[in-house]
Amino acid sequence: MASRTNAGASAKYEGHAFESAVAKHLGPTFKKFDDGEKKTDITSIDGHIRISLKNSANRNTQVALISQNTLIRYLALNSDGQNFVKLFFGLAGGDKLNQSKLNSYGLRIEKLSDLEEVMRNRLLFSNIPLNYSNAFMSAINEKSKNGDFYNRIISGNANIIGWAKIKNVPESVQFARMNEVNELLKKGQWRVSSSQSTLELLVNDTRLMYVQMKGSSTKYSAGYHSCMFHLHREVMDLVNSFVGFDGLEL
Repeated sequence: MASRTNAGASAKYEGHAFESAVAKHLGPTFKKFDDGEKKTDITSIDGHIRISLKNSANRNTQVALISQNTLIRYLALNSDGQNFVKLFFGLAGGDKLNQSKLNSYGLRIEKLSDLEEVMRNRLLFSNIPLNYSNAFMSAINEKSKNGDFYNRIISGNANIIGWAKIKNVPESVQFARMNEVNELLKKGQWRVSSSQSTLELLVNDTRLMYVQMKGSSTKYSAGYHSCMFHLHREVMDLVNSFVGFDGLEL
């Protein structure tokens, strides 16, 4: 636990240092944003440009970690959809999955994988009752196209996304308008991945996002069973993006 805590603190320090480096690279009219507004890391002095910065060695990066109740609220889920969230992202609290936790859903524990489900206190998509999964998938595909779902998950107060093509290299950061990214994602369709433990968003057969149970921190806690969203870097190739702000009008 101590090593995980130290790694988290180190990553946070590295992230703040990179934000400062990018702000300095952009020039004296930019500053690192320290006022606690979620999603925004760097702003112009006048506040007109608000940047959410991504700096990952991988092709994807976490963009949101929200509670099950928050996801339920964002999607205005009915009772069947809420049951899907509880089963897919996990039944927080207490011990590992047992029959008493499943009785109200009409499920039998002996039909589940001990390693992938019982020990992780959740169900894979294929073992969740169809009426629950249909309700959730219908809601996420409808609400994510028509509402402010991606504004909440990705944008917050930011109106620009910046993504380092090379980790920790300020000169490599590509910038794009956040509204273009959100409009692109609205064209996508959510589906279950082959692992049955992840939901993925595809736009023209290109995977641009996924969500899964966090699955780390204290076992079976609310944090362990929170909903973790990742964005893929390919999104930057499908919108108008620039190294620097040349050509990028707000």
